[in-house]
Amino acid sequence: MEKSVATPKFNTSELHKKMIALLEEYFHIRLLDEALQCVGELKSPEYHPEVAKEAINLAVVKGLSWLKSIIKLLEYSLTKKVFPPRDLGTGCLLHGALLDDICIDLPKALSCMAKILFLYALSSTQIEHGVWHPM
Repeated sequence: MEKSVATPKFNTSELHKKMIALLEEYFHIRLLDEALQCVGELKSPEYHPEVAKEAINLAVVKGLSWLKSIIKLLEYSLTKKVFPPRDLGTGCLLHGALLDDICIDLPKALSCMAKILFLYALSSTQIEHGVWHPM
């Protein structure tokens, strides 16, 4: 049996613009289902690590007030199986690779990233053990 692979509807530049727009919109309206539907409409699962990376980056840039929202989005994407855990992990690694540069402009970026990873790790453990409660 041959697997059909979803062909991206957009080039990388367009995908990036659309992804940033959908993340910005999510942070303002905070509708999880709508955000994940928009990610699905991009039809680019290979781009999911970039979505995770940019979501983390927005939380770092915008500050800790956005932290809970990003954790909710990442948790929800896991529970709804939109992103496999590997994509979220890869997104964290991609963002981590940029921290040296980000910390030049945003000295608190490292501590914010640590908080994101800590809360995400706690949430993932709760999801695994079936005791997840949204923040």
